[in-house]
Amino acid sequence: MKMARTGQIQDDFLPVLYPALLAQGFRITGSRTGVTAVNIALSLLMLAGAWVFLRLSGLSLTLTLLVVSALSLYPDFFFSYTKVQDTSLTATSIFSFLSATIYLCREKHRLWLPDLLVGITLGVAILVRSEMVTLGAASLFVMHRLKMSRLVQRFLTQTVVAAVVYWPVVALIHGSVFFPRNGSYNLFAGYNPYTSSHLWNEEDSMAQACSADHVACNPRRDPRFDRFYRAAAIAFMRQHPGEVVELFLLKFGYMMLPDLHLHPLHTLAGAAKVFAALGIPLWILVSLLCYRRRGFDTRLLIASVLFALLLPFCLIISTHRYRVPLDYLCWTDLGATALLALDERTKNKRLRTGRVADPAQKQIHPKPRPRSGAVPRQRLCKDGSHTRSHPRAGGPSVDDRGVPPPHPRLPSGAARLPLLCRAWLPRSALHAAEL
Repeated sequence: MKMARTGQIQDDFLPVLYPALLAQGFRITGSRTGVTAVNIALSLLMLAGAWVFLRLSGLSLTLTLLVVSALSLYPDFFFSYTKVQDTSLTATSIFSFLSATIYLCREKHRLWLPDLLVGITLGVAILVRSEMVTLGAASLFVMHRLKMSRLVQRFLTQTVVAAVVYWPVVALIHGSVFFPRNGSYNLFAGYNPYTSSHLWNEEDSMAQACSADHVACNPRRDPRFDRFYRAAAIAFMRQHPGEVVELFLLKFGYMMLPDLHLHPLHTLAGAAKVFAALGIPLWILVSLLCYRRRGFDTRLLIASVLFALLLPFCLIISTHRYRVPLDYLCWTDLGATALLALDERTKNKRLRTGRVADPAQKQIHPKPRPRSGAVPRQRLCKDGSHTRSHPRAGGPSVDDRGVPPPHPRLPSGAARLPLLCRAWLPRSALHAAEL
């Protein structure tokens, strides 16, 4: 809380946005109540970001409200108000970037405003976590796949806007422009001979690795050791390429596992952790097998974001808390897909029920039976021949040759539906009924 006392953050090891927000809350309240208030505000902001993301992807207002309400009860989200962690702010940045990118894809013929929004959200994301600079590559990949015009110009515009957002904020909070220097530290923690035995916390392996090289790294975040960290990590990767691949796979697998160190599996909190960890695998499975399209297909965009964020975490330090914002994203999209499938099934069921009920409705007013001895009424067909009523009551008319005329055209399927169904069914369903 140095910023609460001095007005600036002197440390240049970590990103500055989340500590600056906590410092402002602590300055206003004078206690940790300000930290809780800031976390609650960031959580509400994350829900607003999820709302905008779902609405831009084409989800209806009612279904969006249901999904966001369910997201507010997410275990890691609901019990993290008093924790000092940037999970909610990271998720807010991801949802904001996704919303801006969807707007960019839907307004692909406009040049400045969509690219400006993507650049702003990218700059804010880098202020939250320096690893999210890879979201720029995700944006470039999506634009390339959608074959947007002026691709290089758009990407350069987004990059310049992100830099314009990032540098002034850092200079205001820190006093000078800098980029977090934790890269060498994280690289050495993720690649040394003792990393595989400390996957729970790779930073614990640094003490043993420094002792083995006869270097007293104390304090470990001292900038004097950055060159040693970088040189030692690169030397390890060159000498043990097979172990580097093995560590990458171990980190990825470990990140996908539930965090059961504080909450065992047999407890309710442990079961909730297991359920939360299924978000990314279930999203991949549903996207491949039974995805429900909305106004905008989000699969390519979300897959790009997942790859862009999981890759740097698996290359350096992989902890479970880095995965939690991505769990928010995957469960949000899964909830939207599930509710959309349920709503579509309900509408189809009501549509089928309306079709079956039509013949019964038509028999409410049957045609009057002709009186006995009455002379059949004569009328002309298109070919000029006379027709007479069938002697049986309610039977079809026949002409002089005994051939019945063409059956009168029935109203369309959409017109036979009850009025209440026609009022809320989408146009696509009405068109299918007419066919």
